[in-house]
Amino acid sequence: MSHFGEARENSLAALQAAADPSVVERVCMIVDLRGIFRALVKPVKGADTAQARETVRAALRASAEMFWSDEVWVDSEDSTPAQRALFDLAWQESRPLNRSNRVFILDRRLSKDAWFGSSFDPP
Repeated sequence: MSHFGEARENSLAALQAAADPSVVERVCMIVDLRGIFRALVKPVKGADTAQARETVRAALRASAEMFWSDEVWVDSEDSTPAQRALFDLAWQESRPLNRSNRVFILDRRLSKDAWFGSSFDPP
């Protein structure tokens, strides 16, 4: 069993290794308020969405351990308008892990503001 920081680092490294460019266009790890990881994956156009989902799920299941929620959201052409709005906002608010712009991280924070949105001003 690893601590949260170790699981986070291991999960991001696993996503970088697992994000096959022929299947996954980009992937975002979302860390919720309780420290649980979820994933948002955008498959390459024409790629099998189930394969993209399972690639990300397998990478995080092995690396995130007890912090993994087993939730993978797929950003595809079949997404509903409500899902599309949520996914677009998640992509906008996430930050790239490195210059490749394929793996992103989104930390949700506790505040009186919405979970998605610009950072608050310090006191």
